[in-house]
Amino acid sequence: MKRAAINEVNRQIITQAALLNKTIDNIRNSVGLGRMSEPTNVYTGTNAFRNDVLNTLRNALGNSVKSFFDKP
Repeated sequence: MKRAAINEVNRQIITQAALLNKTIDNIRNSVGLGRMSEPTNVYTGTNAFRNDVLNTLRNALGNSVKSFFDKP
């Protein structure tokens, strides 16, 4: 009985969320906005994010060393 009640509550939540989403879509479409496109993954390789972080750290370190030696 308890499990059936939980399942019914979950079904009602899903139904209400779908109705709300459809209503928001209708409002957005009537204004002419449409949906947002999916984000583009800029990190296609397996280590691309790691390499990007390491390159940023190297650049920061290099700029620090350069500014130290460029002082008058």
